[in-house]
Formats: sequence, structure tokens, C-alpha cells
Amino acid sequence: SEARAAAAEAAAAAHTAEARREAAEERSRAEACRTTMTEAVGSLQAELSSARQAVQRLERRAARGAAEAEATQEALLARLAEAESRHDSERALARGAAEASAQQAARRAEEAAADAAREARCALEAEAARLRREAAAAELTHRSLERELSRVKAQAEEAARAQSELHEGKLRSRDAQLATARRERNALLAALRTEQRANAASAAAAEAPAAPATPQPRQAGGRAAPTTGADDCGERSRRGLLSAAKLDELRALTSNLMATEAV
Repeated sequence: SEARAAAAEAAAAAHTAEARREAAEERSRAEACRTTMTEAVGSLQAELSSARQAVQRLERRAARGAAEAEATQEALLARLAEAESRHDSERALARGAAEASAQQAARRAEEAAADAAREARCALEAEAARLRREAAAAELTHRSLERELSRVKAQAEEAARAQSELHEGKLRSRDAQLATARRERNALLAALRTEQRANAASAAAAEAPAAPATPQPRQAGGRAAPTTGADDCGERSRRGLLSAAKLDELRALTSNLMATEAV
């Protein structure tokens, strides 16, 4: 029985080591999951950085377009002023010969220059509006990516925390089950060893040389009282049955402990 108990203790220790190894594997898987989430967050941050760079490029292009539009407008205004001054000089020269035709030509030239200036200004305003719309769309994309990154970070942290709490709860429950089973097994082992020592003492007492016969007390009626040999045999049988029952209970408890550690 002691050899079996030692074997049961060795098996329990082996299963405990296996449970600890499985717990370590669970922790490593949780760490791998956390690493994957970190990599996903890193890729989103890279996308966000590229979107920011795109927004910056669009802003620079919009500023460059606005500067070019202002420069073009100034050039057109300068050309307009030059055309107006040229027209004024031509009108002054041609005023004496044909004042009516000069006024008519000047009016046509002014209208053409004004139309050209208006067309150029409208084109530049349309280009500036388009660049502003692109910049606004890029800013919206940038904000959307920032919100998505925050959401993914929160989900990753929540998933990692829930996974960690789940593993910790499983480990605490398994440790509590193992501790309860060990306490029960140790109590049964102690009871079994006590019973084995008592049986050994009874067997030694039974095998010792018999003591000198002493007169048996008489019962009422003149008959001798019965001897205690049968009582000793019955006591030893009862103790053997109790030891066998406790051994069976210890085996069942050891099997349950091994099953719990396997789970």
C-alpha cells in the first residue's frame, strides 16, 4: 500500500508538472496574441503616418497652387494695366483722326481684357476650390484613420485583458481543485497508514506466545465465560475491511486528482 501511495504521489507530481507546463503554454499563447495585436496596431500607425504625409503633400500642393494663382493673377493684372496704358496711348494718338472708331476699339479691347481676366480668375478660383476640397477630404480621412486606430487599440487592450483574466481564473480554479484533492489524499494516506500500523500491532500481538492460562470467570449458572479469540479475529477482519475500503477510496481520489490535473 505504501508503494502504491508513493506511485500515486509520483503520478500526482507528474500531472502537476504537466498542468504547470500547460499553463506556461497558455501564457505563451496569450503573449503571442498580444504580439499580433501590437503588430496590427503598428501597421495602423504606419498607415496613419502615410495618410498624414499625404495630407501634408496635399496641403503643400494647395499652398503652391494658391501661390501660383496669386502670381498668375498679379501677372494678368500687370498685363491688364499694361494693355490699358497701351490702349490709352493708342487712343490718345488716334483721337484726332477717328475718335469714334478709337473709342469703339478701346471698348472692345477693354471688354476682351476684362473677359480674359474674368476667365483666368474663375479658372484659378475653381482650381483653388478643388484643392481645398481635396485637403478637406484628406483631413477627413486622417481623422477617420485616427478614430479607427483608437478603436483597434481599445479592442486589442480589452481582448488581451479578457484573455488574461480568463487564463488566471482557470489557473486559480485548477489550483484550488488540486489543493483540495491533495488534502483529501493526504488525509486518506494518513488514515491508511494509521490503520496499517494498528493492524501490524494486532498481528504482532496475535503471533506472540500465549500467556499462562488464567481462570475464566464464571457466568451465572456455573458456566465459564467465552474466550476472546473469536472477538480478536472479528476485530482483525473488520480492520482489514476498513483498510481495503480506505485503499479503494484513496485509489478513486488519486484517479480523480489525475483526471483533474489532465484537464
